[in-house]
Amino acid sequence: AQREKLYRSVVESAFDAFVLIDGDCRIVEWNPSAEQLFDWPRPEALGKELMDLIFSPDQRERYRKGIAEYFASGKADFLGQRSEIEAVRRDQINLPVEIVIWPISFGEKVMFSCFLHDISAQRSMEARLRHVMRMEAVGQLTGGVAHDFNNLLAVILLNAETLADHLDTEPKLKHLADLIGKAADSGKALIQQLSAFARRQILRPQAVHLDDLLVNLMPL
Repeated sequence: AQREKLYRSVVESAFDAFVLIDGDCRIVEWNPSAEQLFDWPRPEALGKELMDLIFSPDQRERYRKGIAEYFASGKADFLGQRSEIEAVRRDQINLPVEIVIWPISFGEKVMFSCFLHDISAQRSMEARLRHVMRMEAVGQLTGGVAHDFNNLLAVILLNAETLADHLDTEPKLKHLADLIGKAADSGKALIQQLSAFARRQILRPQAVHLDDLLVNLMPL
């Protein structure tokens, strides 16, 4: 009676969903965390096949075959290993779950304990992290493009101003030079916007060889 009481207190207070199934994959234990996670009351879950109840259709056969393989050879690829499955709640909402299945021997009978952990929050955090990393990469790329493009615009602006100063007697040509200058000014405004976006990223100064930079600047 004491062992049963201890077992019951551990199972019912477990944070993760705990399910015990027999050799036919039918549920013989279903704790409160499993009720909350999958929205199946214990009386309705008991006796049902676990794979049919909460596994997505494309994953059921693999686990059924694995249980059968264990009885034939004493091993299965997923037993004792953490693996991820796409579980299905009672309301048909898919749920990413981490599952660990262990065989338990009771004399000549073998049953399987299943611990299931909801990883929805972890998946959501990973998605946010990937988004942040993409934004950081875009910011770094934007900063590099803005810097190089600004150098080109500086050359265009300088030459446009020089042309405009020497074309006072050529109204048509001076107008074209002024258009070039205005377009370059618009480009500078765009560069300022790109730079403002890029400044949201952390600067990481790196050592450079000045002679290499000067050689690259020669064509400008």
